[in-house]
Amino acid sequence: MKCKISQTSHSHQVDDRSSQAILRALALTLVFMVIELIGGWVSNSLTLLADSFHMLTDASAMSLSLFVLWLVRKPITPTFTYGYYRAEVLGALFSTLMIWGISGLLIYKAILRFYSSPEVQAPLAFFVSTLGVLANIWGLWILHSAKHHSLNAHATYLHIVSDLLGSLSAIFSNLILWITHWSPIDSLLTK
Repeated sequence: MKCKISQTSHSHQVDDRSSQAILRALALTLVFMVIELIGGWVSNSLTLLADSFHMLTDASAMSLSLFVLWLVRKPITPTFTYGYYRAEVLGALFSTLMIWGISGLLIYKAILRFYSSPEVQAPLAFFVSTLGVLANIWGLWILHSAKHHSLNAHATYLHIVSDLLGSLSAIFSNLILWITHWSPIDSLLTK
């Protein structure tokens, strides 16, 4: 005897507001990822480049979250009695693994760069990292109410919190570099 599960209970768990919030946060993240990438390249700041790569993982995670939110809307079938709702958990797990991978790569690059610190244009890097903080705050504001409706919206929110901390680290690093001209700080505070 097969148990029949109501589709309405499943569809109440998925909210269109979460998808819309993640989509807006994704657009914002992509724009500022490009700004930080260019700013990091021009200013030669590893902290800015690291933050732009972290924003790339954020954008990838947000794209995955949007896919998963689309997938969990698929109807329940006799084979998938819970529907595709478990995909949301797998999406959040993959998102976390992406952060760990990029963090390991950046730590490796920071260690290499610590021994041969190139000159960084700290005023430009400071300005761009300040814009990054503002973008992250805006992204958190976009996702604040949606994070309670979906595990993936919550994971996206946490990605942006993590990126906000990285942007604050970049501001601090570039401010110290600007004032003291101590270039190893750029490698030390790379997240």
